[in-house]
Amino acid sequence: MKRVTRVTSTAFATASLVMALGVTLPATGGASSSPALDNPLGLASSGAHVWVANTAGNSVSEFNASNGSLTRTVSLAADDLNSPIALGVNRSNVWIANKAGNSLTELNATSGSLERVVEGASYGFSDPIGLAFSGPNLWVSDASGDGLSEINAATGSLVRTVSSPRDKFAAPWNLIVQGPHLWVVNANGDSVTELNSISGTLVKVLSGHTYGFDNPIALAVVGPTIWIANGAGNSITVVSSSTGAFLRYLP
Repeated sequence: MKRVTRVTSTAFATASLVMALGVTLPATGGASSSPALDNPLGLASSGAHVWVANTAGNSVSEFNASNGSLTRTVSLAADDLNSPIALGVNRSNVWIANKAGNSLTELNATSGSLERVVEGASYGFSDPIGLAFSGPNLWVSDASGDGLSEINAATGSLVRTVSSPRDKFAAPWNLIVQGPHLWVVNANGDSVTELNSISGTLVKVLSGHTYGFDNPIALAVVGPTIWIANGAGNSITVVSSSTGAFLRYLP
């Protein structure tokens, strides 16, 4: 079985984040690591602020998007941050997927205070690694559990888990919602699964030589298309968002 590969270099990730925030780097010595950053692997924007998941530091940091200044770093024991790796923002709250903790943490985006920690066997979390909002609900990809969990973002209650063999989940890594479509990349399955984002039912699975998937690990909606990054293939596959048809391959 292929192993999922992802960036774990703190220096590389920090440099990318610093450029994204518009911080001026020192003239010598390359990127200077912010004391707030520790293996930053997740990003989400909340109005004029950017939230960062510090996976190795078991914390999240909030930056001012206009000038790159640090607003706060959240790392209280009660927040139950344990290898936070993905973030999502919905209205006034920030949701964090704790990869090693098999849990979600919800923070108030204004104050950084804890709203709730969502965990327990009923949620089906097993290596939660991706987050995507669909209306009032939050979809979570469980990389080791080969399934998805849907959470009511207002209450934190479980709506459903999805893990049918028909869905062909194999290390579902990242996911994105586009209207009624929920797209999921299967890093170890060389495939992409499309579900109905409202009902969680299977629409189609994209796989096969035509698509050129090779450890697909990230995706983005670009107009009427879906761009899929192939981590091991050093390539991009572009498909139609309406039909799933192959459009082009960018080596």
